[in-house]
Amino acid sequence: MSLFLVTVGRLTNLALALQLDPSISSKFKKVVIMGGTVFAPGNITPVSEANLYGDPEAAALVFESDLPITIVGLDVTQQTRLTKSHMQYLSREVAADKREIFNFLDAALECYFDFYAFSNHFEGECPMHDPLAVIVAVNPTLVHVETMNAVVDCGIGFTAGMIITDRRVRSVVGRPVDICLEVDKEKAIAELLSVFTKGER
Repeated sequence: MSLFLVTVGRLTNLALALQLDPSISSKFKKVVIMGGTVFAPGNITPVSEANLYGDPEAAALVFESDLPITIVGLDVTQQTRLTKSHMQYLSREVAADKREIFNFLDAALECYFDFYAFSNHFEGECPMHDPLAVIVAVNPTLVHVETMNAVVDCGIGFTAGMIITDRRVRSVVGRPVDICLEVDKEKAIAELLSVFTKGER
């Protein structure tokens, strides 16, 4: 049976599993990785995103494997922003059986909104990094993907965890990886909101 895997943190455990048994690559139909960036600025260094920066060696091993990888990185997650207006809408429309989790998220997201107001000047907005990766796994039509040969830098300093793509005509560095570069952000947010407005069936 082919499996879908969505990773929303460092790739340490996946890399360890591959070292123990490289054949597990054949068991996955798709591995959607929330992490990295190609054209957007990084969020830890100018070129590196937090999940890959946190364990670049693991990320490099995963990139070198035979896993069918799709990268949902900052190129698309920074565009897909939940707003305070969305939360106000949910406060009115949330399904009764989702009210408790909504109340938790509403309180927890205040810190997230404040962080992005400080770090990125996103006033009343915050990117949906991890949720977008899950949404893309379920509905890949929401993103435009380009396949590029890619590797992860394992150096120290600013480039640790950087995704390096070989976009030359004669591309020889890395192996093919699907990278999400554009997203239908309105539809993606609509899918996220619908999770809370629909009750259990």
